[in-house]
Amino acid sequence: SQRFKLATHQRGRIRIDGFPKKLFTDRQLPLDEDNTEDEA
Repeated sequence: SQRFKLATHQRGRIRIDGFPKKLFTDRQLPLDEDNTEDEA
């Protein structure tokens, strides 16, 4: 789910597939729990 990582790094806000930005954050991605290993 690197596509989510890239989107979050762009502005810190999710803007993918029209998903509600309220459901996602640059530090909390329910659909991508693996993003923590990249930041760690």
